[in-house]
Amino acid sequence: MAALLKPGGKIYITQTFQRRALPGMSVVKPLMKYCTTIDFGQLVFEPEAVGFVERAGMELVDNLVVPRSVDNALQVARLIVARPKRR
Repeated sequence: MAALLKPGGKIYITQTFQRRALPGMSVVKPLMKYCTTIDFGQLVFEPEAVGFVERAGMELVDNLVVPRSVDNALQVARLIVARPKRR
């Protein structure tokens, strides 16, 4: 994605991240697509997402809780803003 940005461009990621996983959720969540029309994907924890950004050669600009959204002991909705590292 970084290669498609204009100079000074940023990437915005909104995602609900797990703070803690309930036992068995890492197995149940991917299987939910067979019971619903939604593919909820894998459990993703916030440190993993920050790691994805860093390994992609990007720098983290912001990492904020989305106001009036999911924010509890198990999960949190976040807005992560990244940009290519300055050379």
